[in-house]
Amino acid sequence: MAMSIPKNYPAIVVIIVISLIETLAVIYATATYGAGLSRDSVEYIAVARNLSSGDGFTDHLGSAFVTQPPLFPIVLALLNLIGGIDPADGARLLGALVAGGTVGLGGFVLFRFVRGPLALLGGLAVLFSAPQIAVATYAWSEPLFNLLVLIFLTIVIRRQRLDRRAVVFLGVVTALACLTRYIGYSLIATGLMLILAQRDKLKTRLINSLSFGAISVLPVGIWLVRNWVVSGTLFGPRAPSRYSLFENLDYTCSSILRWFLPDGAFPVCWMSIAVMIGVLAIIRKSRGGISSNAGLTRIARLSLFIVTYTSFLVITSTTMAYDRIDTRLLSPISIPLIIVFMLVLDAASKWAGTLPRRPRLAIMVLAVPCALVFAIVPISETLLSVKAKAEQGAGGYNTRPWRQSETIAYLNKTSLQEEGTIYSNRADALYILAGIEAHTLPQRTYYNSDKPAGDLSSLAGKWPEHPGYVVYFDEGRSYHFDVGELSTLADVSLVMELSDAKIYTVSPR
Repeated sequence: MAMSIPKNYPAIVVIIVISLIETLAVIYATATYGAGLSRDSVEYIAVARNLSSGDGFTDHLGSAFVTQPPLFPIVLALLNLIGGIDPADGARLLGALVAGGTVGLGGFVLFRFVRGPLALLGGLAVLFSAPQIAVATYAWSEPLFNLLVLIFLTIVIRRQRLDRRAVVFLGVVTALACLTRYIGYSLIATGLMLILAQRDKLKTRLINSLSFGAISVLPVGIWLVRNWVVSGTLFGPRAPSRYSLFENLDYTCSSILRWFLPDGAFPVCWMSIAVMIGVLAIIRKSRGGISSNAGLTRIARLSLFIVTYTSFLVITSTTMAYDRIDTRLLSPISIPLIIVFMLVLDAASKWAGTLPRRPRLAIMVLAVPCALVFAIVPISETLLSVKAKAEQGAGGYNTRPWRQSETIAYLNKTSLQEEGTIYSNRADALYILAGIEAHTLPQRTYYNSDKPAGDLSSLAGKWPEHPGYVVYFDEGRSYHFDVGELSTLADVSLVMELSDAKIYTVSPR
């Protein structure tokens, strides 16, 4: 499907510039140690390395990779095979390029549907979007997912009528999104609602819905069947969440509000939302506001995705345990929110232009301070974040404390792994920072869940399988059994105490 390029050359220049700035900002923020590394990042990198070496979708210990979809590690593996780029470096490069593409596409949408000055303001808001920098500087799948989401939304707001060609293209983009993150099914739901809401004949809508659904679901469906065959689960082991519905709603609202407002100013946002709804209602009934149904349709379609995605996120976070809702998980709606806000602002400015002079000045006096507040916080937060990441490391295991860890330095100088099996409460850190294929300590509960993962009595005579060492970091994870508890199962003796961890010998009893 051909994309029409804006005929306004200054707009093209702005789009290219903000795209390049975003790419360079990510490269700069990750220059010290590389892309930020979390537990998920380490798994993606390990799987990509194993794919490149012909070992299939397995982690650093050879276990089947089922907890995430496969597209992101596949892309990292391709970068390794084609360009010889290690997946850890490939994640940094991919994050920078995809972030630039996402910001550029956001700018394209704004300059396509919003008037010049407001489009420029929106482009800056997209450029300084804290959520985009936050995820692009980590080795995560979110940057790729966010780009696919924005491609999907660009199609649905550019085309009033979703014909068969558009439906097929939407299906392909949605399939790729589902292969990047499981919550891509929110795009399936959004697409089906939009197709069924078309003014075509019922038969046409049903055929298009079936076509879109089949294209979207088939690839990830094959992956889920594979998961079931290799692990007996569709998404890996899952447990009930420890967070209630109201807690997840609070995490969602507070995370979104912090993108735009300083702490303590949250009531202003609720007032602004109420004003936006009121303005839309007035504009819809007035002349000179939204000049046609097209403007309102764009706002409605973007809002439909925002509500659908957020609802799925809150519901799944309440019913099953995974990461707590935060900026990372909410990042797919950050740019769509900015676009909706700018579309409403554009419509409001057109409406205000039809008012007498005094009311128009009064609206400007109220609007300018609000716009400044909403602009200053994202810009300052993003600049401070990029500076901090450049100085201290992008995040997680690629920060100064971990990179200068006394324990990691000691393990890199010794051959401890050759003397026995290594167990740790930070096995992922040992793999990515020291190249040690360590086993994770037994878990007391599932991650972010109160459901027991096992008890000590069930481990008696089974753990450890082999004698070796326990590397127990002070900053561990609460869901693992601690050394004191494990000493009731095995012979554990302290051999070394370092500044950030203790090393024990361990052998079956």
